[in-house]
Amino acid sequence: MRKHQALRIAARVLRHAAMLGCVLAALAGPALAAQAPQAAAQPGWVPEGREAKDPMFDFDGVWQGRLRAYNGARLKDARGIVMDCRLVIDGVKAEVFRYGRGAWKPVKPGLFAMARWASQAVVTAITSGHDSDGLWVESITFVLVHETPGSVLVYATRAVNNLDLPSSSDDANFAFASSGRFTFSSTASPDAPDEDSP
Repeated sequence: MRKHQALRIAARVLRHAAMLGCVLAALAGPALAAQAPQAAAQPGWVPEGREAKDPMFDFDGVWQGRLRAYNGARLKDARGIVMDCRLVIDGVKAEVFRYGRGAWKPVKPGLFAMARWASQAVVTAITSGHDSDGLWVESITFVLVHETPGSVLVYATRAVNNLDLPSSSDDANFAFASSGRFTFSSTASPDAPDEDSP
């Protein structure tokens, strides 16, 4: 009994090591990827007994939809705000676009990293800079969960630290959250988003 338990624990540790390697490789780039487990070199992990060609594991292509903001604990209340977004995914590369003023515009071009794991994927960017409030750090993250082969549920967050503001300031630390359903398209159309988008 103990031997079987030890084998199960060992297998679980190896799976988590492979997953960590995949995430680290996507977020930290080639230098760290060389030190990560072999799974890090793959676009995504395939569960035992399933095939890599399963469409529920495929994120390559263009995903487009509308994010609707909501309120919650420690979030800025942005209820009623909608944002049309497009995610262009190729392997572990991802680009993010937002629609505004009649055109699709890139968001943090070249800065988004991606990690894929079976039927879920994470697209994220963390950046920093300076403005009139001093040093800021910002992260934008999209979690994609396959709903059907042609649609994904998207949960998005944006979090900001203004490190030179006093912690009592409302702008010292704040975040927004939104969610929506994106649908698949094989190509990126220049057209405006559908006003009836879910």
